[in-house]
Amino acid sequence: ASNIAVIGIANTMDLPERLLPKIASRLGSGRVTFNPYNTSELIKIIEARLRSTGDYISDGKYDAITQNAVQLASMKVAQISGDARRALELCRRGIEIAEARIARERLERKKAKEARKLETLARKQRELEIVEERRKEREEKKRRKDDEKKKGKKRRGRVAKERKKRKGGKGKKRK
Repeated sequence: ASNIAVIGIANTMDLPERLLPKIASRLGSGRVTFNPYNTSELIKIIEARLRSTGDYISDGKYDAITQNAVQLASMKVAQISGDARRALELCRRGIEIAEARIARERLERKKAKEARKLETLARKQRELEIVEERRKEREEKKRRKDDEKKKGKKRRGRVAKERKKRKGGKGKKRK
């Protein structure tokens, strides 16, 4: 005669009642009830999990989560259900949210830095355009001035020729 032992583990107290009547009648009636974890036990469980992931720095400090966050999650879960899985899930979700926020902030800082670079480049480009415009204006002003000088010489030359013609080609002779 061989003896077989069946151990059923459930989160509810009514496991035997949920089973089919044939199965329930063959099971023994021994039940072991586990009390929910309290806050300090949940803190120890979470800290052990953090240490096993290599996240533990020292003296109750962790890389991904603060000690206060671990304590708060443990207290809240202990008040509601005492379920260690819920406490671990709560911490995991908190870390994911924090990592997403950090990544978003880094991206925003990077975008802001790029925007500042672009603004600086645009400002320098505008400064270069202004310098180029001023250079062209000076060249144009100089060209007009040179043109006026040439026109002035031509005019003076024409005026002198016209005087000579009026006087019959004889200009004043200088002594």
